[in-house]
Amino acid sequence: MVKIGDLAAQAGVTPDTLRYYERVGLLPAPHRTRTGYRLYDGAIADRIGFIHKAQALGLTLEEVREVLKVAESVSPPCEHVRALLSRRLKEVQGRIAELESLQRSLARTLARSRSLPLTRSCVCGIIESTAVPRQRMSRKTRKEKV
Repeated sequence: MVKIGDLAAQAGVTPDTLRYYERVGLLPAPHRTRTGYRLYDGAIADRIGFIHKAQALGLTLEEVREVLKVAESVSPPCEHVRALLSRRLKEVQGRIAELESLQRSLARTLARSRSLPLTRSCVCGIIESTAVPRQRMSRKTRKEKV
């Protein structure tokens, strides 16, 4: 059995992170000492490693929890993971396309800005002279998509 601080150091996270993982259902409730200290089974480090690897692939903690739940009921959860990763890939590809479009727009604006006269008639001629697409996605919508 490992104390929370030792497990946190071993896993490269803070004790607060482990408490959070427990609270949201990513980690099972640990054993407790008579004085209330958390004691974890040494194998829990593997689960924390799994969580980190899943996050590195772009899965949210909610999605990781889903995968762990599926793993407990249906073994293995790889089809579920495949579907999650496929969806994440499409989202990333969409985001890359948005960023490439933004990159081109920034490059054009910078190139055009060199020939614009400095003037006090507006806040900034560079921005004022920029054509904005009619359908702009709000930050909130963008965050919800990714």
